[in-house]
Amino acid sequence: MVQVCLKGTAHRMAYPKTWDDIEAKLKVLYPKDDDRGRVRKKLLDIDDDKKALRYFQDSDASVKAALDDFLTQVRRAFPAQYGTGREGLSGRGYTTRRTATCGRLYQLVGDRGYLLIKAPPQSGKTSTLQLLMDWASREHPGLHVVYINLADERTGFQLNDVLQARLGGTLDDIINGGKSVLLCVDEVQIAYHEQRTGSTDFWNQLKRLERGPLAVTAEHDTRVVMAAAYGTKRSAANIVEPDSPASTPVNFEYPDMVLQLGDLIKDHVGSISAWQVGLLTVCLDYLKEELVNELRAPDAVNRNAWYKLTSRGFLSRLLHVRSIMKYEDVERIPAAVALLRQLLWVEPLAVNFPDDSAEAAAVYMLCRVGQIILQEDQGADRLMFTSPLHRASFLHRHYSGTCTTSAEWSMSELIIRAVERMDPAILQKTESLGSDNKRLERCWQMELYRVFLDLLPRGRVVSPDVGRTLGGRGFADFYISEPECIVLEATRDGKDMTKHLNRLLDPHKYQPLLENGGVKQHAVVDFRSPGSPNPRMTHDHLYNVLFSADFSEAVVCHMGERQRVVVAGAADEATRQAFAAAVQ
Repeated sequence: MVQVCLKGTAHRMAYPKTWDDIEAKLKVLYPKDDDRGRVRKKLLDIDDDKKALRYFQDSDASVKAALDDFLTQVRRAFPAQYGTGREGLSGRGYTTRRTATCGRLYQLVGDRGYLLIKAPPQSGKTSTLQLLMDWASREHPGLHVVYINLADERTGFQLNDVLQARLGGTLDDIINGGKSVLLCVDEVQIAYHEQRTGSTDFWNQLKRLERGPLAVTAEHDTRVVMAAAYGTKRSAANIVEPDSPASTPVNFEYPDMVLQLGDLIKDHVGSISAWQVGLLTVCLDYLKEELVNELRAPDAVNRNAWYKLTSRGFLSRLLHVRSIMKYEDVERIPAAVALLRQLLWVEPLAVNFPDDSAEAAAVYMLCRVGQIILQEDQGADRLMFTSPLHRASFLHRHYSGTCTTSAEWSMSELIIRAVERMDPAILQKTESLGSDNKRLERCWQMELYRVFLDLLPRGRVVSPDVGRTLGGRGFADFYISEPECIVLEATRDGKDMTKHLNRLLDPHKYQPLLENGGVKQHAVVDFRSPGSPNPRMTHDHLYNVLFSADFSEAVVCHMGERQRVVVAGAADEATRQAFAAAVQ
């Protein structure tokens, strides 16, 4: 129970769990219908808690804290998989018109009569409908454009009543009227429940719109475009028809962006979001909020944008993105956490689970909510995270390290402390894997990631396997966030060691980030297997780690200096099991 004081009246309030509960609380706080409607709309429109608190203009800190809890519960009362009519392009400082996509959609719905766009939550469905309506209104001034979002309707609504209010009749009435109408229906998966929504007539009448080579020429110009979370199949299902709008590639149109971001950061944003429109806007919204001052100084934008997108604040923002599954929800699916943990170690992950197994059910559920994708490659099913941001979010929540100190170390000290904390048992099991084995590379990366989380001060963010998202054309194994801003490359037995060192100074790879401050320190760490020849090469940015036969000890060599360390770290049992499954 929390104490909430508004308009001078104190009320004891339990956390609301349903919209009916919320309505009951609002009726107590706001007896007048007009006041209650205004507050209800404001609560739903405001996406940011701080803005919501400023709206209520309450100076009492304790009341603000209570109201903050209340607003959080209001937003949580809505199913995460549903959007509302206030999402999409609303309130954005930048838009992309995506005219080619809109033109193709309009032509396609003209050919077919009606379309269903299926996609995971927050993948850009609402924005696409809004852009289509804007495009159609401009290109066809006489067209009557109507938008309906079923998530805005109360439980137990009748779809014909909604159409009557917005269109002046049922779908049959509109078709018979012969008018030019474009009807856009968002969150139409709600209407799959025909009894609850009274949508049986709608689905039957929709068949009259069907056009194509076998259909009779239509005497009307009614077009219906619907958007649904997942459509009739899970989000990873293959697209049967190549002309389906669901298979239209999404490209972000840079010239339409107002933000002064260089190509380096634009490519980074596109890469980590896998070019999904919803995730793109999450990244750009965050940058727009955080770089309000830096945008006036173009020279600092790229560096500061890089800091922001690798910050703990940004990873925390991902916890509220609807298209990225919450960790608590993953835990509720049997075998899901273990499956995603294996995927961290090996990606793509080949799977062949029995149909009645918990793992197969987990794959289906995770695909359905858009957390992973299932692809067929050379006759085998392989799993991948939907985007690097999906992977980073799960990684961030799953591996919780305990900071042992807040001291700042030199690069040599950081590497020595990291080697001390590696698990000899895991290192021993990698000895039989070849130096060019991709599974080995990923296994060592995840072990180092665990070590760094245990080692670095609280608040640091470690980004493993960042690939070319560092900018330019470079690849990197690890990036440690500000204030250290460290790039680390890991090699085994001297493989491509010179190539890695030269890459750090390549003007087209990492050099731009070194120059603008995005990377302050960099090093190549070469791990040598027992019995490997001693390294002869020395370099200011090269560290060689020579392991003993049982991996219980190591010698860290740098510029002729040798430091002997005891390797005595211990991964948890679940991590060891995930590793064993990944390398079997």
